[in-house]
Amino acid sequence: LPLVGPRQADNLSVTFAIVDVLRRKGFEIPYEAVCAGVGKTTLPARTEGISKDPLIILDGGHNADGARALQKVLENVVREDKTLVIGVMADKEVDEVLAQLAPLAKRVVTTTPSNGRAMSAEDLQERAKAFCGETAAEPDPCKAFDLARSLTKPGEALIVCGSLYLAGDVREHIIESCGI
Repeated sequence: LPLVGPRQADNLSVTFAIVDVLRRKGFEIPYEAVCAGVGKTTLPARTEGISKDPLIILDGGHNADGARALQKVLENVVREDKTLVIGVMADKEVDEVLAQLAPLAKRVVTTTPSNGRAMSAEDLQERAKAFCGETAAEPDPCKAFDLARSLTKPGEALIVCGSLYLAGDVREHIIESCGI
């Protein structure tokens, strides 16, 4: 399964259960076809591994549940020290999201996603200080990624998260700047 995290394994088990029901109803679905489809599955900005060296993960989870899912991945899969780039909507569970993710990071760079509901990078930084000792604010999402990348040392991981708007703002920039 090319997707990361325990929720993706849960989704895969649902897929196999559906295939099983369809087979019992007379549909011919070869096991090889299911495996081939699963192997080609992509889900941009959902715990998406953009790069392995350096490890860069893009996650568009935008609420407390999404943050909990990413938290599990960061605790159980990503062992490296982490730099977190985060941008959130002001009307979301900001403190809960920060409480789940920021303590896992060595440093946090806050930014402002391109949406009128977004919390400013500066306000988010003030809140992030309660959960992580090293913080910086950069309003421009692409510049925030570049700043975070410059702070991330070899062997560390860079996690961009907090909003699908943020993911949309930076995904192509990340791919281009990493030469992918």
